[in-house]
Amino acid sequence: MYTLYNEIDNNQWAHFKHISSIGDLSYREFPSYSYIASGIGSWGNAIFNLQETSAETICEIKEKIIAKEIPNGIITSLCSSMDCWDDKLIPYGFERLHTNDGMALHIRTHSKYKTPEKLIIRRCTDEKMFLDWSRIANNFLFNCSNEDFISRFAKLIFTVYTKSDYTAFVGYVDDVPVASSACFINNGTGGIYLVAVHTEHRNQGYGTSITDACLEYGVNNGVYNYILHASEMGKYTYIKLGFESLGKRSRYRLNI
Repeated sequence: MYTLYNEIDNNQWAHFKHISSIGDLSYREFPSYSYIASGIGSWGNAIFNLQETSAETICEIKEKIIAKEIPNGIITSLCSSMDCWDDKLIPYGFERLHTNDGMALHIRTHSKYKTPEKLIIRRCTDEKMFLDWSRIANNFLFNCSNEDFISRFAKLIFTVYTKSDYTAFVGYVDDVPVASSACFINNGTGGIYLVAVHTEHRNQGYGTSITDACLEYGVNNGVYNYILHASEMGKYTYIKLGFESLGKRSRYRLNI
């Protein structure tokens, strides 16, 4: 598991870079940090990969956020406790919005999780399926029901899918989309992203099944290492599949 610790951050940073390069999003790398600006709701509007956290750097970031030159959001690197990031950011007017567990899994073979009888999982292959997928991910992960954002995000990820090895799954019950997930493979590690389940269909094993679809896909393509970021509510779903928590990471926003 130790070798996967760095991959939890590296896969997400590569994930941002990969999507921005194909989707023609605003993406910049500086010596001290990087940022991505998608203009699509909550997804992909953040500063990340902070290499240096001096007062000078934090003040520079703060000034650029106020001037609206960069997104108002910082995603931290993985650490054992959020106290160190709180100490660095809160004194400058940032607030911590939420904290996730960075989790990892190494497997050699895949034993398929028993999919609930009503759930039909399909790999997204066309624009309609990506729209179904985007609607679940945005509504039930980002709490975003803006149809313009949902449509633009669907078109973005569909473009990424058609031009690269990027995989997304959507789960249906009676032909109604209820669950979503995605898998991005980088450096031999599968990053699992955008796992969401409709609130009316939770606690039925759908989250576990839609995540397991990513594992099955990856193992069938020779990938045995996986990482993801889990909310407090969601991490127990991943523990069922063998994931272990290796640290914490948070998202901060400047109060302006």
